[in-house]
Amino acid sequence: MIWMEQYTDKRLRELQQDVIRNRWHTIELEVGCDFPIIRCPLVSKGG
Repeated sequence: MIWMEQYTDKRLRELQQDVIRNRWHTIELEVGCDFPIIRCPLVSKGG
């Protein structure tokens, strides 16, 4: 049963990392909505 404990621990760590990653993604989206990125128009070259 040691292999099952190791698998469970590994899977829990992966899920915890997913939760943290999703939280950061949510924060980035919220900040992006508060401060939209303004894109500068492209300057045409040669003309």
